[in-house]
Amino acid sequence: MMALLPSSVNYEHIENSGKEKIEKFDMNIIKFILHSIVFKSVAFKGNTVVINYFDQSYLSRDYWVEAIDTGYSKYINLLRDEKIIYRTPYQENKCFGYGLIVPYRYSRINVEMIQIKGIHEYQNKKFNSSYTKKYEKPLSDFFVNTDFAIDSDKTEADLFDRYFELANYPLKKSHGKPIASNLKSYSSYLIALKKMAQFMNGEYIFSRSTASLNNKKTGKRNYKTKGRLYTSFSFLNKEIR
Repeated sequence: MMALLPSSVNYEHIENSGKEKIEKFDMNIIKFILHSIVFKSVAFKGNTVVINYFDQSYLSRDYWVEAIDTGYSKYINLLRDEKIIYRTPYQENKCFGYGLIVPYRYSRINVEMIQIKGIHEYQNKKFNSSYTKKYEKPLSDFFVNTDFAIDSDKTEADLFDRYFELANYPLKKSHGKPIASNLKSYSSYLIALKKMAQFMNGEYIFSRSTASLNNKKTGKRNYKTKGRLYTSFSFLNKEIR
């Protein structure tokens, strides 16, 4: 899978420490944990314009177990001991929140391929209505993410230049928090990389923006579409396309 990793972390140091503390240590798991925290830290707020950045990423035990296994906590604790990440206190009916410690937060991103045994659980086509399941599936069957390739290093550099063209990096801060314009640039940069990773990891959608009406004569549902096919490819930044 394609992973998004904070470049400010000393991975060689973590690997050396991990080999001392964890039997059959797997560096891919460390990278998957960091990727998951970065990946979940940005999301659109109800539309495709306003982007929210979250200091904590809420990730359930089931998420970790499915992708890694029940031994995931050893790796979480290693990153906490090394003061790379923190975990919020337990709250009833809520997942733990994981975040990067301040020196590693708002880092520039390295894009890297890693191997995780359970990642196939997340590689699926998303159909959001009965219409798309029935009418778009013949098209989606031809849309195979492994047919695509990308120069991820060049793409990250192009995105970085786009969003930080005014040399506003590292982010300027006020009272310990990035100023609004700088955080907006960073969030846009991060969500563009997130969409690239989703696409290359096989998470994509098909939709033609349909409306459905009940046919009074037959009682069946009729669909009316705008005709244009929307896919994850059409939502990618121009640098990524």
